[in-house]
Amino acid sequence: MGKSAARVSTSIFSPSPNVNALTFPHFSESVLYITQLHDILSHMSAPSSTHKRKRGDDSPVATGSMREEGILERVAPDGDVIFVLGGGIDRVQVQSSIMKSASPVFSVMLAGHFREGQMLQDAAASGQPVEIPLPGDDFEAFRLICIAIHRQANTTQYCPSEQVLMRVLQIADKYNLVDSVFLSMEFWARRYVPDPTLNHFLLMIICHQIKSQDLFQLFSRSLVLNHGGSFMTLAAENEQHICDSVTRGTIYKLACALEEMRATMMRRITKFINAEMMARFNNGHSDNVLSSDIIPYYRLLRGVLDSYSRNPGLHSVGNDYSINDLTAQIMKIETSFPTENGRSYNAPTPNAIPVYMALLRRLRGLNENFVGLCLDCLEVDKLDFDCRGIHKL
Repeated sequence: MGKSAARVSTSIFSPSPNVNALTFPHFSESVLYITQLHDILSHMSAPSSTHKRKRGDDSPVATGSMREEGILERVAPDGDVIFVLGGGIDRVQVQSSIMKSASPVFSVMLAGHFREGQMLQDAAASGQPVEIPLPGDDFEAFRLICIAIHRQANTTQYCPSEQVLMRVLQIADKYNLVDSVFLSMEFWARRYVPDPTLNHFLLMIICHQIKSQDLFQLFSRSLVLNHGGSFMTLAAENEQHICDSVTRGTIYKLACALEEMRATMMRRITKFINAEMMARFNNGHSDNVLSSDIIPYYRLLRGVLDSYSRNPGLHSVGNDYSINDLTAQIMKIETSFPTENGRSYNAPTPNAIPVYMALLRRLRGLNENFVGLCLDCLEVDKLDFDCRGIHKL
């Protein structure tokens, strides 16, 4: 009796293609009634669950529909392919012709020579979309790629996190889609340039991989100026978040390049204070004829370079202390000018004003002239602090 009932149930929910409303009277009404009854019993026997969107992306799901088993993102509502992502829960509906045009990998996969292509051809004959599983791919990242490919203008509505962008890079590399989503990835990453509290290291890696020279410079510059710790430690901390398509060698090569650029900037600050500034102070005179309000000021500047000082200084850079912290500390020296007898004045004396202005110009120029790492210089393992990222062809 149980086997017979099972056969009847199967025949009701999966009717033969030859069965329709004309050959089976009231067939549609019967199916609707049984489906509604099945839904009611399912809700009574199973605890209700609230669908939760995956973390790491605050983008809208305006074109998606929620189902008990996950999300169906209709990127192309009339699309002939539904990709089943991850554990078979979430799906993305797309147009196969657009996917094949954007990716040589999908062009081969969806051709008639492979199983997926045969499935697509069989489904086309029935007028229904075919479901193709991609079990190793992340849903959030994959749907963003599909949105960028199908309707790039809509990517402005989305704001994926640094971690989601890294997963986008993983899939784009896997299916040879980097060129197709390049502009969208640049747009998403550029939003994070002004905020140094975000993970600019991950963003720099992403821009390095997609070869976005402009953004690569901006993120690397931000790191050199604002990061207060070791770049090698930063690379180690982020290694687990970086996709497999980026080699460990690349990660640590970039970390070393950042360390070198920061060290170069520190050497230039040291040279400026220790040599050029002293020449400006002396102005060709010996110490005993220098104005009394200048020598203590110079000693404070020299204190920034003293590795034995208890106060933060050049020796503190890399130990929760950044280049920008160092520059700000030097600037604070100008708020008062001490004298030999311990008194201080709130305003610079006439003798110190030219020195003060020269210091400001040099420090500002040092920051402004450094534009960040250059992709071409990295390619040939020849870092140049003064490179503007423009190379002759």
